[in-house]
Amino acid sequence: MTLEAARLGISRLVGKRVKLKLNGGRRRMRCCEGVLAEAHSNVFVVRTEGIPSEISCSYVDVLCGDAVVCPCADKSPPVTAK
Repeated sequence: MTLEAARLGISRLVGKRVKLKLNGGRRRMRCCEGVLAEAHSNVFVVRTEGIPSEISCSYVDVLCGDAVVCPCADKSPPVTAK
C-alpha cells in the first residue's frame, strides 16, 4: 500500500462511523469507535463520544500498522498496510 492509497481509502470514509485500533506501544492497544470527521493532507481526525473526544492519526501510522481503520456497519475491508 502506498501513501496515496491510504489517503484515498480513508477519505472515502469521511462522515461514516469507523472503528479505530491504535498501537500504543509496549503491548498497549487502544480501540475506539467514532465518526471520521476530517481528512487532511497528512492526518485524519476521528470524533469519539468518550475521552479523548477527538483522535488524530497520520496516514503513515496506517502504513506502519500502528493504526487500523475499519468501517462499522459496512462490510468493506479495513484500511491497513497489507
